[in-house]
Formats: sequence, structure tokens, C-alpha cells
Amino acid sequence: MPRLPKTILWHIVAWICYTILTLSVYSDNEGFIAAIPETVTSYIVAALVFYSHIIVLRRFLSRQGYLPYVIALLLILVMNFGLKYFAFLHVFPALFNRQSSAQGLSLKPLVTIFSFQALNFLIFSAGYWFGQKLLAKEKDGRALDKQEAEKEKLLLENAALRAQINPHFFINTMEYIRSKAQENSPEVADVLADLSNYFSTCITEADENGKIPLFDELRAIDSLVNIFVWRYPGAQVEYDIAICDNVNITPHVLVAFVENAFKHGTFMNPEDRLIISLKQDDDDFSMYVYNKKGNRKDDSTGIGIRYIRSQLDRYYKDEYTLETNESHLDYEIKLFIKNLMHESNEYQMLYHR
Repeated sequence: MPRLPKTILWHIVAWICYTILTLSVYSDNEGFIAAIPETVTSYIVAALVFYSHIIVLRRFLSRQGYLPYVIALLLILVMNFGLKYFAFLHVFPALFNRQSSAQGLSLKPLVTIFSFQALNFLIFSAGYWFGQKLLAKEKDGRALDKQEAEKEKLLLENAALRAQINPHFFINTMEYIRSKAQENSPEVADVLADLSNYFSTCITEADENGKIPLFDELRAIDSLVNIFVWRYPGAQVEYDIAICDNVNITPHVLVAFVENAFKHGTFMNPEDRLIISLKQDDDDFSMYVYNKKGNRKDDSTGIGIRYIRSQLDRYYKDEYTLETNESHLDYEIKLFIKNLMHESNEYQMLYHR
């Protein structure tokens, strides 16, 4: 019997480990077994999206231009939705005599949820494809003589530049999809716009001091809240931003607190309200986030908080306080940065909810 190539074996092991990790994080001990069929099915479809996108990138993006790629990308999203819709709404009730997590949702939320899940693996596959290209070029470069190696170095630098530009192309592709959805499904189009804005902030280039505009970070938070409120209709979120001055801040610190609150919290009941508040008091900045804890297993190691503290220490040492209060029922953070707004030369009300 022929042996499978090592690359295929590593890919199989990676998908199995990723599936097990997801089950261990998001399923409690009693629900672990029950969650296996739906989780495995979801990642089988995710694997099809992942490898289909790689094939499309190799076939169309390198040779035939953007338009065939965009068409193929839309077909992948349609395939993802069709397979999950058929599996979760028709196969599961028949095979397991129980409803899937997608049962009872209307078409629009299903389109949003399934597309959001697929976009994650589209990004992963794009990164994998670019990594393969860079590794292949590097391997070829080692086989060349000194003159050819210098030429190869220029090609690799050019490839690295394309890798930096590619996220912007991906965001432009999402904007294209959003424009197509605007007429028939404006709500889905709005969510895609929020998703595009969120990813745009994630790739915002920092200045020479390693900072980005505060308004960009606030827009990312705004988009993140909109996405989760759409994903979970009836979500109880108290969201208040009142910031006037725009300054440069260390990136992805504020949005991380909000993302963690949605990831680890429960917010579907009035008594489980998730609170997000960002305020300016003269030159001082404060942020407060509160969430009730959900029933999902939490394997958090605290690395995120340690990283945020290290960033705050680096840029705002002796000028900030970060207080975290945690119990078995809830979690809250209180961030205060003194004189953060002092260097602002722009005055403009951004949000006031």
C-alpha cells in the first residue's frame, strides 16, 4: 500500500488538532461528544474552502487576473453556504434526530454567519499560498550563483511587497461582494462593510513610533460591535463612545478587550448585559468593559493581558492604570491613561452613543 506524502499527513494532523482544540475550547465536558458531528462537518467544509481557494489563487490570480478570481471566490462562498445549509438543516435532523445550531435561523443570518466563517479560512489559505511562494523562491535562490542570488533577492523583496499589498486587495474584494449584495440583501452588505473596516484597521500601517490613529481603533471597535450584534440578534450590549480628540495610540490594545468580551462572555439575556464604554475627560482617556461569563470552557492562558500590559508599559509607563477584576460569574477591565489626549491637534466628535 503506497504511503501518503508527508505534506498530506501534516495537513491531516493539523486539521484534526484544530478540530479537537475547537471542541475543547467551546464545548464543556458534557457537550463534547454531542458537538463532534457538527464541528467535524463544519471543518470538513472549511477544508474544502481552504484548498479550493488555494487552487483558485494558483490558477487564476497568477495567470488570468482579478475578475476570474473574484468570480471563483464568489462560487466558493456559494459552495460553502450550500454545503452547510444542506448538512445542518437537512442531514443533521435526519441522521441524529436533533436540531443543529443553525436550525431556526432565517436565511439572512445564515448567509452572514456561514460567510463570516468562510472568510477566516479564505484569509488562512491566502497566507498559506503566499508563504509557499516565498519559501519556494527562497529555496530556488539558494541554488543560484552570486549574481543570480542578487537577482532572486530583488524578486523576493518584490514578493514581500505584494504580500503586504494583498490584504488591501482582499478588502477590496469584500467591498466588491458587498456592492453586489447591496441591492438584494442590504443588511448583509452592511455587515460586510463592517467586516472590511475591521480588517482594514488590523492592517493599518503604524507610524515611525509604532502607533496608529485612535479614531481608526474606535472605528474597528464600532465595526466589531456591529458584527456581533448582527450575528446574535437580541444581544444585550450597552455601547457608549464619547471621544473628541484624535491622537496616535499603540495599535490593537483597545479592540482586544472588546473582542475578548464577546468571545468569552454571555450577553443574550437582559441580566447579562455586556458593557463597553470609552470616554474622554479633558486630556485623560478611560475605558471600561464588563461581561458576564458564559458556560464555554475557557483555556485562556493570560498571554493577551500580559502582552497588552507590556505595550502599555512601553508607550505609557507611569501614565496608565489597568485594573482587571474577575470572578466565576463575570469579568471587567478598567483602563485609564493620563494625558493621552494632550498631544492632539484635531478636535472632532467621533461617536457619542
